[in-house]
Amino acid sequence: MPLPPGAWTLAAAGTYSNQTIDGMQRFEVAYATLIQVSNTSLVGLVTISGSPQADTIRWPRERACDRGDLLFVDTDRNFNNADQSCVMASHTVRTWVAADTATNQIKALYGYVRDAGLTRPTTTLMARMRFVRGGEFIDVTYEALPAAFGGPTTRINNWATSEWHKDVIASHSAHRRFADDWIAWTKAMGEQVKSGFGRTVAEFRPLSIGLGAGGPSAGTVGNVVREFRAPAIGTRFVTAGGHFEIARVDGMMISTINAANQGASWQPGGLLPLGAETRFDRTVAESIFPLEVGKKVEFVQQAASGTNTWRQTLEVVRNETLTVDGRSYPTFVIEGRTEATGPAMAEFVRKRTLWFAPDAGWLLRLREEQQAGPPQRLNNWDVLRIVPPG
Repeated sequence: MPLPPGAWTLAAAGTYSNQTIDGMQRFEVAYATLIQVSNTSLVGLVTISGSPQADTIRWPRERACDRGDLLFVDTDRNFNNADQSCVMASHTVRTWVAADTATNQIKALYGYVRDAGLTRPTTTLMARMRFVRGGEFIDVTYEALPAAFGGPTTRINNWATSEWHKDVIASHSAHRRFADDWIAWTKAMGEQVKSGFGRTVAEFRPLSIGLGAGGPSAGTVGNVVREFRAPAIGTRFVTAGGHFEIARVDGMMISTINAANQGASWQPGGLLPLGAETRFDRTVAESIFPLEVGKKVEFVQQAASGTNTWRQTLEVVRNETLTVDGRSYPTFVIEGRTEATGPAMAEFVRKRTLWFAPDAGWLLRLREEQQAGPPQRLNNWDVLRIVPPG
């Protein structure tokens, strides 16, 4: 499971008994619960339950995926005895008293935090993902205390009348802004949980997805901060004028071929079309990752021939969400400036605006503007569709 940044402590692990849809078969579901603590207060929770492949198990539909009173629900499939895919965001209100009918997971968690003497939040924001494929399933819930991550304080700890409730939140602007960021975060994390579902440990490459320092309350779209991960070789990013296909990945240098079979090299991390033979300080350039709003790098690029040199500047200025083929991608908007410093291209200045999506591992939009010097061909395109290898 991908975990948000910070220290996480295993509070409970084991199994609990469940029952198939027809009520004829009982089986054990594995679980794990992790907590995040600030001083002596519980501020974060991750609860995981799941089952390895078991073709004889008939999983029932999850009724929560059909609810209309949550902040966000995206249900692709939710049927009895069938594959399921559901991502949701809402708020949770707890009394921290486990009923006799509660699962072993709940009882173990409540006992752990009680014995540890932790201050327990009554209301948290919740992001839940549930995926079923055949007899295999995973169900994971992330919870966060909003006030601990830069969000507003919860004053009404009743689920139906809480400031976080779907029917009430419009009257609380600070809660609405924070909830919008939480929903964007939920979507991004849901994609990562789904991408790792069913893979072996060796195959799964978890990404760090977090609320960021101070929480997502600064008007971002979740402030998704991640290390660089390149797209899979063979992935095609389709534009109105053709496509870019990932042909080779060498660290943070990505080589592509277009519809005319013309090659290009993009570095660092796919941000700039710099030739494979170009010379620059890669350590400085690649330090732009992991991306964070406000980060800036500057380096000198020299052509392989040594005759032309340029000063390259990259600055992460904001977050935006772009939609490609019906899917939302949180992006970092990066402003770049290319300024000629050699005599062959004197007074040449070009501005680039780049929309980089960590989920895709590449640019989803490019805009160029020439600000000085002799006219050059400008590249402006949007990715309309992402086609996986094969």
